[in-house]
Amino acid sequence: MGDISKILVGVRFYNNRWSSRVKVNGKDIHLGSFNTQEEAYNAREEYLKNPYEYNPHFHANHKMSKTRLYRIWRNMKTRCTALPISDKNYKHYEGRGINICKEWVEFMPFMDWALKNGYDNKLTLDRKDNDKGYCPENCRWTTISVQNINTQRFKEAGIYFFRNKWHARATFNKKTKYLGSHNSIEKAKYARIEYFESCGIM
Repeated sequence: MGDISKILVGVRFYNNRWSSRVKVNGKDIHLGSFNTQEEAYNAREEYLKNPYEYNPHFHANHKMSKTRLYRIWRNMKTRCTALPISDKNYKHYEGRGINICKEWVEFMPFMDWALKNGYDNKLTLDRKDNDKGYCPENCRWTTISVQNINTQRFKEAGIYFFRNKWHARATFNKKTKYLGSHNSIEKAKYARIEYFESCGIM
């Protein structure tokens, strides 16, 4: 990790969030985005106490680092804590406040939850509510098709605003069905989800 005494710290305000970063031996590490400047500085203090905890690429001595489950955890952590602001996916995760619960900052608690909640090599990690972060209450193991339906970009597809109402439609088996008008975009999104559930693909 290098000499901790040589770490350069950077805190900046971007997209209505405080971003905290450190640089070790020329390598930039993003510690996360926070609501306040104080939280951003506190992240630095936590990093100084235990730098490995914030490094999503650190391989612990649990001999799981080459497994698919470990890669899922590492990629989840990278999306929420290590993407540079310039990355095209930043706005879909940390840029809109998607984070990881403290319990899952380390791999072993995540693995324990996964094995007790239906993990299978054919399934992927999915957030039930796409607008909330990664935690036991909001995550499940599901198929790629269901995960795609639950993504923010999928929910926004087939939704349009017309005459002061949000309208929804969905296509299944090459047939498009109008799902009505709604007072909010959230209700229009869930109309699509309910439709696909009724089709038996969720």
